[in-house]
Amino acid sequence: MFGVSISLNDFGRMWSPPGSKADAPIYVARIILFALLAVLMVRWIIATHHEYDLWMRWLDNPHEPQRVYGAIIALALVLGLLLAFPHRIIFVTAVVSCSALFTYWTQWLCNDHFERALRRTQRDAADAVAEQVLDAMEVYWLKRPQLGRMAVIIFTSCIAFAFAFGGSLVQGRTGRAFNLVAYAIVVANILVGEIVVGYWRHVRDEAIYNALRAADAEAEA
Repeated sequence: MFGVSISLNDFGRMWSPPGSKADAPIYVARIILFALLAVLMVRWIIATHHEYDLWMRWLDNPHEPQRVYGAIIALALVLGLLLAFPHRIIFVTAVVSCSALFTYWTQWLCNDHFERALRRTQRDAADAVAEQVLDAMEVYWLKRPQLGRMAVIIFTSCIAFAFAFGGSLVQGRTGRAFNLVAYAIVVANILVGEIVVGYWRHVRDEAIYNALRAADAEAEA
């Protein structure tokens, strides 16, 4: 998707040095957004695959592999598309806003499926380790404000789109200022959201690791 997209737009021009000092902030913002999206594309795909492995290992009746890998491919396509248009902030904000709305719906479906699978698995949990792991997974998927986080992302993404749209209608200094605000909101939105969910994942994985390590130590004693 990235390769096809850059062949259809002036992607190469975004790397050309700005023609004036007034264009420098937008130039820097484009580079920062591109680098951020490139890093997060790898992180998000790895995290999605890791969470699928957790579901497969610890839950009864997890998602079918075809749907999970379909979600990973869809995520990669969206991120690849965004990587090809960091110089088109109105396009980036529109895609981010729409994908956030879609992610809110899929997160709700995911939580519903997870809760039913979790209750079924908890009834049949045979040992304390499994119970601790399931508790850590429950905290992450059901007790953390996942949907609230997505609602904030949707709200701020729409604000960024409004600034980008205004920037597309106004020329000169005001238009550049609107676009720069849109870039700043998108970058902050992605960074803060990733920091928050990254911390939640760390707490979950650490709890699972500690439960497994304690079980191994007990078995060796």
